[in-house]
Amino acid sequence: MKRFELDPKAGERLLAQSLGPIREELAKMDPALRARAAGGNWDGENITLTCWGKDYSISYPELVAYCNGQEAPTFFQAILLHYLQKATGAPLTGRWVSLRELPDGLFYVQAFQSYTGNRLVRNTDLAGLEKACRAVAALVGGSRGELGDLFYSFPVLPRVVLGLVYWQGAEGFPPRISILFDAASPEYLPTDVLAIVGSFVTGQLLRAAR
Repeated sequence: MKRFELDPKAGERLLAQSLGPIREELAKMDPALRARAAGGNWDGENITLTCWGKDYSISYPELVAYCNGQEAPTFFQAILLHYLQKATGAPLTGRWVSLRELPDGLFYVQAFQSYTGNRLVRNTDLAGLEKACRAVAALVGGSRGELGDLFYSFPVLPRVVLGLVYWQGAEGFPPRISILFDAASPEYLPTDVLAIVGSFVTGQLLRAAR
């Protein structure tokens, strides 16, 4: 994808624009190999992948994703196809990194923090955030961890897992929330797409906190 000054809406528009080219690329690839590298299943006609707690069926060679018999929204179409195209088969590492540590992450980090962690700080308190994390984790198969004063991980795709860490502020300092990524994430999605996914997860948490 073309690199851009990321904001959530612009990111989703560029994801939509990328669908045509990425379908052309994927149509030339072996679907069985792509499914294996992505942690999905190939039945001879469709690849099945889990995304955000739901199973999606991706037809070949049309490369259209369906969920429960309905064509998936454009956002999920694009995320699934980018993931399928880039997947290397690398295992999850269990090591958490910030967007800054991903390839070209410095380009996005300031904007990313403003519409993920800072947005959560402005719109939640610890009790509300913990409630939201529990609800979203239950929905997608996430789990609580030991990092910081509050930590939850959320599997978005079979090998793309995001984490949220909350640090309680000391006297005179506000709390801080950061969205983190398993260090294997660049093996599966470009950094700009990972930033869009981080924004999506933030939105899901804010909805759950209401």
